[in-house]
Amino acid sequence: MHDHRHAEFARRAEEFQAVGMRCREALLALVQEIANESMVPSGATDPKRGDFIHWSELIANAVASGSRNAEVRAYLKSDARATWQLVAWLT
Repeated sequence: MHDHRHAEFARRAEEFQAVGMRCREALLALVQEIANESMVPSGATDPKRGDFIHWSELIANAVASGSRNAEVRAYLKSDARATWQLVAWLT
């Protein structure tokens, strides 16, 4: 009975990891689709292709620019970071 529970736990852990990997792939595909070099400030280096956090920050700066959108921009950045952390935890 104990071995059955251990096997079930291991199977579920693998399923969560698989979901996490698919979420990670989806998030990276999202930023790669939206991001472009024009979002990178002049003189700054482009983030690496797989750098979700920095690309999502650049995207937030671009789509919610200006002082009127400071709260929206902060929310987008915070939400993106929290989502990435959850995905990392799953994987």
